[in-house]
Amino acid sequence: MTQIMEEGQDCTVGCSSECCSEETLSTCKEGGHCKNGSCLQPNAAMTCLRKDAQGNNCCPDDSVSSITITSKLPTTTCCKDGHCEPTDTSYRNLMGTNTQSNKNNCSGTDGEEGNSVPYSDEASAVCGLKRQDVMESKPSTESAPSTECDATEVKTLSQPSGKDAKDTVETVANGPEGIDHREQHGEILETNRKALQNGPGSGSEAKDDEAALDEIVTAIDSFTALDDNQLSFKRGDQIHVISKNNEEWWWAEHNGCYGYIPVNHVSPKTLEELESELWQDDEYFGSYSSLKLQLEMLNDKPRTLAYRTAIEKNAEFLKDKVIMDLGCGTGILSLFCARYGRPNKIYAVEASRMADKAKKLMLYNGYWDVVKVVHDRVENITLPEKVDLIISEWMGTLLLFELMVESVLIARDKFLARGGVMWPSHAKLYLVPCRAQKQYDEKIACWEDQYGFDFSPLIPSAKKEFFGRPVFNHELDLQDCLAEWETVLVMDMKRFRVEELEEITQEFEFQVTREGTFHGFASWFSVDFGGFPSSEPPVVLNTGPEHEMTHWKQDLFMMDQPTAVEEGDSIVGSILIKRNPEWRRHLRVMFTWEVLKAGVRWGTQKQKQFLLWR
Repeated sequence: MTQIMEEGQDCTVGCSSECCSEETLSTCKEGGHCKNGSCLQPNAAMTCLRKDAQGNNCCPDDSVSSITITSKLPTTTCCKDGHCEPTDTSYRNLMGTNTQSNKNNCSGTDGEEGNSVPYSDEASAVCGLKRQDVMESKPSTESAPSTECDATEVKTLSQPSGKDAKDTVETVANGPEGIDHREQHGEILETNRKALQNGPGSGSEAKDDEAALDEIVTAIDSFTALDDNQLSFKRGDQIHVISKNNEEWWWAEHNGCYGYIPVNHVSPKTLEELESELWQDDEYFGSYSSLKLQLEMLNDKPRTLAYRTAIEKNAEFLKDKVIMDLGCGTGILSLFCARYGRPNKIYAVEASRMADKAKKLMLYNGYWDVVKVVHDRVENITLPEKVDLIISEWMGTLLLFELMVESVLIARDKFLARGGVMWPSHAKLYLVPCRAQKQYDEKIACWEDQYGFDFSPLIPSAKKEFFGRPVFNHELDLQDCLAEWETVLVMDMKRFRVEELEEITQEFEFQVTREGTFHGFASWFSVDFGGFPSSEPPVVLNTGPEHEMTHWKQDLFMMDQPTAVEEGDSIVGSILIKRNPEWRRHLRVMFTWEVLKAGVRWGTQKQKQFLLWR
């Protein structure tokens, strides 16, 4: 009985040449193993296809007995002293049992001890085959172009490893006698195609992975190959997974080259899906799809009326202009612009499902012909024209939280016409040291006595849980301000750059004007609506404690230890606002500060980081 062998199988009875080419063994005997298109038979005669520098066959007929295939990894075969010896790869952590190790690295230039003789050009191996060269069952009769990671035809598959098309597979467009062997080796090519697809496993595990052969993954970070067995790729590249060897390394193809890729650098999701997750788009835009949040903003009279007033006062400059309302929500700002400004066109851009409701409102209020609602992220859209005004309400906690401002800046760079206007045109962030006795008593001091029991061991945990993040919606009393507030950030929306959002640092020095207990810092912001050549001062929206309350209120950053201060003391330090490198809508805020009495340090310098919110 003849057994038809496939890649990775062991021979139990007489086997046909399905696995083995005429150049190796025509028949696998009992105990043989089909590996990379060749039959490896212990103690059996075999002609090695590799040639040394002089063009002679590398291996004598009996040298195959020295090769033992015990690993699922591909191994480079070196021509040394007339023997084909597998080298030790750098992936010992991936190998169940190492193959016979060779001390040299196949990079020598002579046949002396410790060096390997390089292959001839005819028999050079290829690190990474072009996909078209191995996926066709029968090779073309035309010579393939000589390019990186390319070969005219595959004769035997040695070690696909992803570096260059001149290092792993032998080419035989024209054999030693000058005869075109491509037709007669079509069957061999198909065998090697299977071997390449199965990758380094080549056994039953390769069959198990057959369903994953068409899996495409996305590089979430760039990677540079450390050796010939690895693939280099860049963030965003699409990579074809061939076999999943273990939890850390997969065998894959990219741009026609084959090799290992680190699993923690890739994802089955697209880069757009990944960025959407990191930006929390589903959560973010989902929240703005609710009427509850939209109503909260509409009911914020100081906010909404500031925008309407700015539009009314500059109506003459908006006439016949093109406007973009970015993050339009229900479309209230577009409606203001359409009614008072009489522009030529308004592009109301909204990424959340609220866009559908905005379209209904434009139609119902008779502005469907002026206002075009665009349901998409501004980063994804194209417009047939530039815009004269970009109006948006992008501000959040600590002015920047949610980082919608990045989309505004991107829209500015893509769509704003020369001489165009940004609304808001400027933004400022303010900071002041303050008392917060009520908040401290309710969340921290209360643990000192609970129904006659001492719960103070819980105070450190309480500080972390209640005050590890800023207290938003804080209503700051002017009497709790211990000094005059300072401006720690100024943004000119025509000039501020996206990359500046990554890290913002500002030093401060507050002169204490009111005796009391310093519990932390409070913050708020203001924006103005300038840019047009109006004789009147620009409209200003200020969310501070001396102005009418908005839905933003103020933000409170509670320090861990209250500090008594007196009039004339100084609170000196800095604020660092750093963008979360992973969760891109989130911030980390670091305060560094100390108290000076009569210019002399009192106590030690303190530091605390706040998550906003991750």
